[in-house]
Amino acid sequence: MDVELYDIMDGRSAKMRVRGKAPGSAIDVVSNLQVNDAGSGGTQLNWSATSEVSGTVANVGARLMEGTARKLTEQFWTDFAQRVSQEG
Repeated sequence: MDVELYDIMDGRSAKMRVRGKAPGSAIDVVSNLQVNDAGSGGTQLNWSATSEVSGTVANVGARLMEGTARKLTEQFWTDFAQRVSQEG
């Protein structure tokens, strides 16, 4: 898997692209992240993700792969938020 962070606007938003390929199959995930003031010194992290699965894996288990991609993206942003909040 290749992971790329781009369109980074410090302290406000970023995008993440994940691409993976295997013989006869591929997956692309794009995640959008926005950071908003939650009041009282808190910060709210909003994210969304879309995924596209193609090839053999799409025919066999696209729903499973899509759910797994969504879960991994959620874990990434949850970990990211925890690490950032510890630095502050």
